[in-house]
Amino acid sequence: MAIRPRIRKRVQATRRAANGSAFEKCEECGVVIAIALFDMHECGGEKRKEVKRFKCISSGKIDDFSSFEDEPRSPFVFFLEDFRGKYGGTLVEASGMCFNVWKNMTLEEQEPFRACAAEVDLVHSRKLNEEAKRIYKEDDEADSKDVGKFDKFYEIYGHEEEYYDSADEFWEEDTLLDY
Repeated sequence: MAIRPRIRKRVQATRRAANGSAFEKCEECGVVIAIALFDMHECGGEKRKEVKRFKCISSGKIDDFSSFEDEPRSPFVFFLEDFRGKYGGTLVEASGMCFNVWKNMTLEEQEPFRACAAEVDLVHSRKLNEEAKRIYKEDDEADSKDVGKFDKFYEIYGHEEEYYDSADEFWEEDTLLDY
């Protein structure tokens, strides 16, 4: 067997100035800057033009059914929010102390936070059930037999009403006898 030559991967060469240097002098302020960072250079001279960004055009109002406040959270999160509000220090210190305080609390002391978490969880599950029912109703409306009455261009196809198994069409009884 012959030894195959190694395949060399192409490597992007670093950008260079006209004289081959990796640094270039800014014409406006006279500072020598690495070419790789030249795009980010801002000097006291003329500011670069801001690039116009495309702002998408909204086709309509998006209904926001979910809310962050209604998502289920653990009782500890409610305690953490309450503790941070009462504690005067930084959030990092409050988070560290809060965990130790929560571990040492009795179930009776944790009860208000557990009740609040259960209430939010109940509201969230109700919203999910309502959304599921609404989606189910929309599906029923689309599959309804009344669709043909209101839509002038709706066509009823005969094969939609009949039930075919994919194997029934492929294997007919007379072809089975040949095998």
